[in-house]
Amino acid sequence: MELADQIVKQCTSSMALKHIDAKPENQQDEAKHKTIMCNWDILQYIILDEAVKHGDIGLMEDSLLHLLFQFIGGKNSNYTTEILELLQLLHHKWPMEVK
Repeated sequence: MELADQIVKQCTSSMALKHIDAKPENQQDEAKHKTIMCNWDILQYIILDEAVKHGDIGLMEDSLLHLLFQFIGGKNSNYTTEILELLQLLHHKWPMEVK
């Protein structure tokens, strides 16, 4: 496994969060837990940024659910509504030719 893959697994993965959560509560590193969560969000932002730069529509669409949950968590109701409406249109309203 490459060093970069190891770093991603240790610093940004849900597996790393599960490893911390599996420890007894008094042995959990809260700062590391929050850092991993922040790194994961930053990585998602970088992926979306690269998808936009390269016109990767599929990857942009795959990012919508992550954005939706970020907006819900941040109590950004207007953005939440916009993402929900876009998902509804993409998956249920628009014909395949538009997608």
